Amino acid sequence: MINYRFEFENGNVWEYCVDINRQYTKEIDNDQHSFWTPLSFHQCQNCPLSNSEFFCCPAAVDLQNIVNKFSQHASFERATVSVKTPARTYVHQCDVQLGLSSLIGLVMATSACPIINQLRPLAHFHLPFATSEETIFRTVGAYLVKQYFLMKEGSKPDIELQGYRGTWVNSHQ
Repeated sequence: MINYRFEFENGNVWEYCVDINRQYTKEIDNDQHSFWTPLSFHQCQNCPLSNSEFFCCPAAVDLQNIVNKFSQHASFERATVSVKTPARTYVHQCDVQLGLSSLIGLVMATSACPIINQLRPLAHFHLPFATSEETIFRTVGAYLVKQYFLMKEGSKPDIELQGYRGTWVNSHQ
């Protein structure tokens, strides 16, 4: 579990706990959700999920409580954001946008979305408030570690990052 706590300058506090091992079930899929959560509402072009198997986008379902809570806050509003992971606690005074970016990244990477949850292993080493450079390093490093283990199992490793889909790498070459 990773806990995010937003303390606003007006004294209000909001906490959100992320279970990085949560499961997406048929019961969750069939619950009542926001109007923008169904797959039929702007489904991603590369989404492999079918409307016959899933009614809602798992990532959207996971994000709806955060979106609803922060819809009344300006992105530039200041807050003290504390993030408690199993290993340590991070505290950062920042705008709401930066705190939400970190939280939303974690929630999406641990959602049941078959595209973005390829980043799920990084959740175990969550780095809140990461810079672009830190994110590039972590995702490329994780990809290369995976390639190493594939090689140890007898597969051909992709050490040239041809299969890496991170747009950050391509835009920084």
